[in-house]
Amino acid sequence: MNSFIRKPRNKERRPTKEEILKLYKTGKSQREIGEQLGWAQSGISTLMKRYSILTKKSKKWSKEEENIMKKFYLKISMENIQKLLPNRNLGAIKLKAMKLRVSKTKEENNHSSAVRDRLRKLSDNNTIQVKFKNKKDIAYIVGVLDGDGYTDKKYGVGLETKNINFAEKFKKKLRNIGLNPNINKRKERGHWIVWGSSKQLVRWYLTFFNKKKINWLLDNNLGWEYINGLYDSDGALHPCGCPQICGYGLEENKTVSKLLFGLKIENTVHKDKVWIRAKSTTEFFRNVHSIIDYRNPQKIKNIGLEK
Repeated sequence: MNSFIRKPRNKERRPTKEEILKLYKTGKSQREIGEQLGWAQSGISTLMKRYSILTKKSKKWSKEEENIMKKFYLKISMENIQKLLPNRNLGAIKLKAMKLRVSKTKEENNHSSAVRDRLRKLSDNNTIQVKFKNKKDIAYIVGVLDGDGYTDKKYGVGLETKNINFAEKFKKKLRNIGLNPNINKRKERGHWIVWGSSKQLVRWYLTFFNKKKINWLLDNNLGWEYINGLYDSDGALHPCGCPQICGYGLEENKTVSKLLFGLKIENTVHKDKVWIRAKSTTEFFRNVHSIIDYRNPQKIKNIGLEK
């Protein structure tokens, strides 16, 4: 059996809080509880959160920790934040920042000082005329910028990624629309950095939101190009085989959800993700071909669970 196909959960009856708590107190893991009750580990995890069953790793945030977040989150680096909160991982810190309304959403992404410095040096020459006629490339770039990519006040556009194929593809797309992008590797982190600069592109992108964006993509049959860029940037493949797109806020997720419905793809917005439903998964991957192997179901069986 394919290791990425999870055991179907028992839809006939939802386990009660008492049943789960009794098994959890015996030392069983969420996976073992799921196997005994006919549910997947992810389903048991969701129910435990719903029932307010605290796990060993879900210790409540203290007032002191919350005060640290409010005081320092936007003022010091993420590395130093983690030093102040040694019992919290990066994902938990970012999620808490959103709940406390102290996050920057887009600015919170991979903005390294090295990238910003290089972009500022390139920002003096921002007279490049963008080739907006290359709409497919533009749509893909917008998808990346809405994900892990970013823009800055000096009209720079950039991306930091661990995947060299993704970096090269983004660089090629920028070059296709007339920019002169650069690519380099950060030795200390092993990440690839792509950056370019265009006042015309950044100004256009910053006025391109929600309904206007959806209409432009659908009217020009560019929805799938955008989703390809977004999925390369922020996609994930759940063990059940369903793709999901991780967002940085409810409004952004709703925009992606509306676009997918416009493409006839059934989906649902759940917390910080947009989930593509199982019945639409085949159609989704008919149109989305990720450059990153572990997000591609056609290649995933060749590489196992490793990223």
